[in-house]
Amino acid sequence: MGQLPVLYIDHKALGQSVAIARYVAREHGLVPSNHFLAAKADMLVDGLNDQYENVKQFSMALMKGDAEETEKTWDTFRKHHLAGFLDMYENFLIENGGKYFVGDHLCWADLIIAEQLDRWLYFNKNDESLFNNHKALLKHMKYIHELPNIKKYVANRPKTLM
Repeated sequence: MGQLPVLYIDHKALGQSVAIARYVAREHGLVPSNHFLAAKADMLVDGLNDQYENVKQFSMALMKGDAEETEKTWDTFRKHHLAGFLDMYENFLIENGGKYFVGDHLCWADLIIAEQLDRWLYFNKNDESLFNNHKALLKHMKYIHELPNIKKYVANRPKTLM
């Protein structure tokens, strides 16, 4: 597709981050075997990706290193888009029992959502008040990040802007 990221499998290229994540999830048993639950996991990840358009101005300001614009665009995203999204995803999580987003086992949607929530927390200067009205989401994110292999990866991953 001429863009990043790209995953090569047997010298064949696979592009698009969500397609790559879904492929890796299938390879490692992180996609629900029930077709409806698998579609629900896809729905949750796709819904998360819909937020990228809303956060684009913030991302651009952050990459430019414009501190004033970064703060302004983060505040705009947080006030106008994030609260409604967090409300919706908190409800999805609670309706499913509060531990996992889909079914009763860890799936790729849990990993993707926890990582995005962690990023937003980082952008919020690690101020957990971001989740004052979304305690189940905060608990889920912390639970995922305490899983041994996730915890090890997070502790050693390279530092990046995004």
